[in-house]
Amino acid sequence: MKKTMSLNFKLVTGGILVVLIPLLVVGVFSAWKSSEALSDIAENQAEHIAKNVAGIVNMALSEEMKLIAGLAVDPAIMEAASGKTDGATHRLTAMMRKIGHDYEAAASLWRGTLLQHGHIVPAGGGRLFCTAPHKIR
Repeated sequence: MKKTMSLNFKLVTGGILVVLIPLLVVGVFSAWKSSEALSDIAENQAEHIAKNVAGIVNMALSEEMKLIAGLAVDPAIMEAASGKTDGATHRLTAMMRKIGHDYEAAASLWRGTLLQHGHIVPAGGGRLFCTAPHKIR
């Protein structure tokens, strides 16, 4: 018994194939092209980021080289490198005293300025609270 396909089945199958095959070709082609474009964009962005990071690293290294060049001609550093640490110790102690004194002076100046303008009043335990909540919170 030989069954023949009906005309309706042939038309539906042919129509589906006529629409589906070009649709698949266009879909595969567009996916391939978009994948290439995204790869190119990612590669360009990675290159741009790498150049920026290299520039930042180069700038940081040049600043460090300037600092090292300055330290290399410092007599106290040269003296310490030769094994004599007395001068370097004396200079470092004097520098730390000056830094501590400057810090204490700046802190007391800041605290006095705020107290003078009535913004902050010291409370117990070294904490501060605000007398003008609309100005400082």
